[in-house]
Amino acid sequence: MGPETWIDLVRRACAARPDETLYTFLDDGTTESARLSYGELDRRARLVARRLRDVQPFGAHVVILCPPGLDSIVGFFGCLYAGMVAVTAPDMASARARARVDAILHDAGASAIVMPAAAAFETALPRIATDDDGADPAWSSPPITEHSLALLQYTSGSTAAPRGVMLTHQNMLCNAEVQRRAWRLSRDSIGVSWLPLYHDLGVITCLLQPVYVGFPTVMMPPSAFLQRPARWLEAIARHRATFAGGPCFAFDLCVRKTTPAERARLDLTHWTTAFNGAEPVHAEVLARFSEAFASSGFRGDAHYPCYGLAEANFVTGPAAPRAPLVRGFDAAALEHGQARQAREGGGRLLVGCGTIGEGHALRIVDPERGVALPDGVIGEIWVAGPSVARGYHGRDDDTRETFCARITGDGPFLRTGDLGFVQRGELFVTGRRKDLIIVRGLNHYPQDLELTVEGCDPRLRRGCGVAFAVEAGAG
Repeated sequence: MGPETWIDLVRRACAARPDETLYTFLDDGTTESARLSYGELDRRARLVARRLRDVQPFGAHVVILCPPGLDSIVGFFGCLYAGMVAVTAPDMASARARARVDAILHDAGASAIVMPAAAAFETALPRIATDDDGADPAWSSPPITEHSLALLQYTSGSTAAPRGVMLTHQNMLCNAEVQRRAWRLSRDSIGVSWLPLYHDLGVITCLLQPVYVGFPTVMMPPSAFLQRPARWLEAIARHRATFAGGPCFAFDLCVRKTTPAERARLDLTHWTTAFNGAEPVHAEVLARFSEAFASSGFRGDAHYPCYGLAEANFVTGPAAPRAPLVRGFDAAALEHGQARQAREGGGRLLVGCGTIGEGHALRIVDPERGVALPDGVIGEIWVAGPSVARGYHGRDDDTRETFCARITGDGPFLRTGDLGFVQRGELFVTGRRKDLIIVRGLNHYPQDLELTVEGCDPRLRRGCGVAFAVEAGAG
């Protein structure tokens, strides 16, 4: 019988191997600043949980406001140990981040904050420190079940106001198992991550997956990667990592910001799963990365294009080890919503994102009529299964519209808002429905226009342009 909650799973893992290192943090992306063993994670999480219970009831919403580091991890598991709902939020490195945090505090109905003792943050809410040490605390497991709410994961807000996605213990445990199978993770795996722990890819994949499977993971601040992408690759090489990834832009940045001499010093032969998701995956980027880092021992079949979103986490990925599936499709047909393969060597290149995880369902649907579409026809991607979240916190209308869709009685399905098609069982994602630019009845995806324009002049920086529609005569 498997664990019913994350508390059950973590406590079991901590009791089995208390002295093993689970998380290591590289403060500047290079220098090791702290380690967290299973046993120490359990002790510190119980300490935070005990302090939370002194001031809050079970089920309270607690915002984690920690800079990148192990405090975020302790705060997250401390919330779970307390039987409360963890609410992830960015650290306040800018005025824009502070505005987002304020919005999350209000929307989530937060009743407490978990953060380091010395953190500067003015608030009337109770503050629970993650770094105040203490004696081994008295603690008892809270009265929760697999259906209890565990996490409020806020969406990016790229196409709408950020919304709090309600994830239960069961949602996250089911998705962790889907990921384990898809990525063939084991206790022999080793992870390296720079992904922020307030983003679903950082939380579900890089924070929870290591403790779910039982493998060590090395983390660094997102800023360390962005300032110098080679730090991520050097950490992968130094720690002989097998499992690391991120959005497509990260792989592009690694190519553009490293030199042949830096690449030659890297050993990436152990990197067997380079997951790539959270935004459109471009065939050109995969090819450039494989070519650039061939001298480092990176193998092209380590690329793992996948698809997911905050509302369902990991959704699709290749079912077996293979090179990325890249196919050329007739550009004119795509503009009319049809996927027809182009003649050999031509057309618009799209990357396959694999198949739906076991126990889940995926449909391509005409979003206006709610009718399932056949293979090769572009429509909205709808998904169903135990990984799909409960809905949006405090937004009943949005929840009904997004999470309760049906196809002639079949459902409910999550309407992802993403467009794509299925061909011979493989999902190809073409873009975001709300981003679609329609000109004279033809569909144009902004990422395609942006890539085309970027390639027209070397003075245009990659990833720094944006395409959008403007109504004629709008001025």
